[in-house]
Amino acid sequence: MNRLKRLVFIPILSSFLAHGGSLQAQSYNVYGYVKYKGSEEGIPYAYCINLNNRGITYTNHEGFFSLKSNGPTTLMFGYVGCQPDTVTISSLKDTLLTIYLNPHELEEVVVAYREKLHMQTILGKIAVPVSKIESSPTFAGVPDILKSLTYLPGITNGKEGFSHLYVRGGTSGQNLFLIDDAPLFTTNHALGLVSSINTEAIGNIDLYKGGFPARYGNCSSSILDIRMREGSRSEHEYKVEIGTLTAGATIGGPIVKGKTSYMVAARTTYFDVINIPKRIKYLDDLEYQLALQNDGISMISLNAFDINAKLSHQRTQNSKQYLNVFSSNDFYSAYNKSQGSDDNSGFNHHNLLVSAGSRRNYSASLFVSTSAAYSLYSNTFFNELIYKDERDEHNKSSDQAKISYLSVKSSADYYFSSKMHYKFGVDVSAYAATPNIEQEIAKSASGTLRDTTYGQNFIFRAIHISSYVECEYKPFVKTSINIGLRASTFMDQGNEYIKLDPRVSYKTMLSEKTSIKTSYTLNHQFTHLLLSNFKGNPKEVWILSNHRVKPQEVHQIAAGFFGSGHHLDYGIEGFYKKMYNLVEYRFSGVGQNTGNIYDRISSDGQGEAYGVEFLCEKNSGKIRGTLAYTISWSERSFRDINQGKPFPFTYDHRHVLTLTSSITIQKGWEVSSSFRFMSGQAFTLTDGYFAGNESFESHNLYSTINGYRLPPYHRMDVMLTHEWTSEKGSLKHFRLSIYNAYNRRNASYAHVNPSSGKLVLTSIFGIIPTISYGIAF
Repeated sequence: MNRLKRLVFIPILSSFLAHGGSLQAQSYNVYGYVKYKGSEEGIPYAYCINLNNRGITYTNHEGFFSLKSNGPTTLMFGYVGCQPDTVTISSLKDTLLTIYLNPHELEEVVVAYREKLHMQTILGKIAVPVSKIESSPTFAGVPDILKSLTYLPGITNGKEGFSHLYVRGGTSGQNLFLIDDAPLFTTNHALGLVSSINTEAIGNIDLYKGGFPARYGNCSSSILDIRMREGSRSEHEYKVEIGTLTAGATIGGPIVKGKTSYMVAARTTYFDVINIPKRIKYLDDLEYQLALQNDGISMISLNAFDINAKLSHQRTQNSKQYLNVFSSNDFYSAYNKSQGSDDNSGFNHHNLLVSAGSRRNYSASLFVSTSAAYSLYSNTFFNELIYKDERDEHNKSSDQAKISYLSVKSSADYYFSSKMHYKFGVDVSAYAATPNIEQEIAKSASGTLRDTTYGQNFIFRAIHISSYVECEYKPFVKTSINIGLRASTFMDQGNEYIKLDPRVSYKTMLSEKTSIKTSYTLNHQFTHLLLSNFKGNPKEVWILSNHRVKPQEVHQIAAGFFGSGHHLDYGIEGFYKKMYNLVEYRFSGVGQNTGNIYDRISSDGQGEAYGVEFLCEKNSGKIRGTLAYTISWSERSFRDINQGKPFPFTYDHRHVLTLTSSITIQKGWEVSSSFRFMSGQAFTLTDGYFAGNESFESHNLYSTINGYRLPPYHRMDVMLTHEWTSEKGSLKHFRLSIYNAYNRRNASYAHVNPSSGKLVLTSIFGIIPTISYGIAF
């Protein structure tokens, strides 16, 4: 551990020694906060321009900024969608400022981006505007952050309709979703129709596809860092939205005016309304009996609910505390009743996140954040079968998995000089994972036939300690470097891994509006996600690294050219990724009586992904849009899968082309559309079936993995939005959205018909129109 400490702190010490003389004695600090006028909420990543030397800096995620000056200074503060403000500093001493920016209605529509892509040092970072998500066509009548992200280059969503992300050839389990510093272990919600992240509760979104800063760990594909918004400290706000299949409400406002505020956002589905006609019909006993005698009675029940709540308190001008709670629950049941049997199967998913923290600037140069977080994800899949014939049996089975996370972390921003900005911190976290508890119970009139439980003794625990240092260094006016090192120790029961992750991003400005960037990152991930299928629905199981499963190791290099001009922002970026210690279920049976999931997996997987991404955006004017194209390759290899031969990753789409547009017809009226084209998904055809025996489980037989391709996928969605203000001052909107506007029957699954021997393609979604109405007051 002494060696580890030296490796972490040597970069900090050497940087201080090398650049300590760059500070001049007469320099002074200008620091403070940039906030929205009225709500008192800090504006993350607002810009601050020194009009004397054209130097630019940005606020952090709390709206805090700090810069150094050597004489009288004029500063201009701004954020897209706000009226800029200019301040002149004449006193040559440390000065604390609170800048209030007034949101105003622009004559020209502008999507509220923060930094231009060519200005950011980090390669692969995208600041995602909430306004753009809200203007995108919807699937279930509500804006969806994850589905919107899939229109960016290098990102796909896997199966149609599901809320997964696959970034640059990585798996969905390699993504890190953070909600106010707490990790979210699953994003699938309401059968994937919407993600579990409510857009109404979001304040700020940062997406990283590469160039990962050292402050992030335990991820290897992407990072989605979400900060939930706070309630206004000056006035109460209410919003209600009702859609075709979902409804939601958001409330917020001051508890102590100017000091303490709250925000609560909740959503629910009402899919069960589709069962109302059947339930009314079966109130008639004759209809009920006829249905039992013919095809039987079937009911599908789906209930999904989520809630976000945030409490924030501004104790002093320099200190703020918050408490954030998120919970979601999904229940699905497919019930079939006939004269001979009753069959009920389904699942229950549950998420719970709690985080609390404190933010404080201790001086003009030091800003410290401390937080504690807890996260829990559990899922239970069940099946119940009752035979009403001479067997008179009642069979029940269930399979449960869960993972929990508890952490305490502290991080700091240190503004060392006008050229150097440090970030450093420590994180201590504990994991507990129960991958599978399987239970089978069979009873009859004569007594219990079977009552077995597997896996209840396999609870895996681990401690994860990490520290990092990160430096944003500007050696020259046109050059900036983000360099960092992350050190991690992961200790399970009797095993220890010590890993170092170096990260570096480099940017140089070729001109005022163009830049080139490069990056290299090494990421180690100590948690692994296993995905399987339960009657068409994804079943997610998390496991921890131990003596049998090594941490995932992913190297990524990338380079790109970025620019801005003629109202366009554009960029082209190439990447190469090499992955080690990947985990996957085996494609062959294992002993039935082992309750240890580690006996069912292969953990020596390697992966390779590379490609080129192109992005062009127009974010102002009456016509706005995005064009994105990705050409990429991704493959996997496991020693005991596919005879050790490499095979394409399931979501290896060679070509992905997306196009989005928003057109303001007139004030209050907007038409938006999105189009997607993808090469066909790779899939595996079964060659046979092994029924199983006392030693081995039943399983399908395969000759090659992902050796076939589904037909190309393409789809267009459109949405009409009308916004207006009522006579009482309430802001209202109406949305009409059409998913899959030209009713393309895209194939999601394929199998061979055993009778004809022909390939059968199955599609899920055709054209789906939805409407929603909302009011804010």
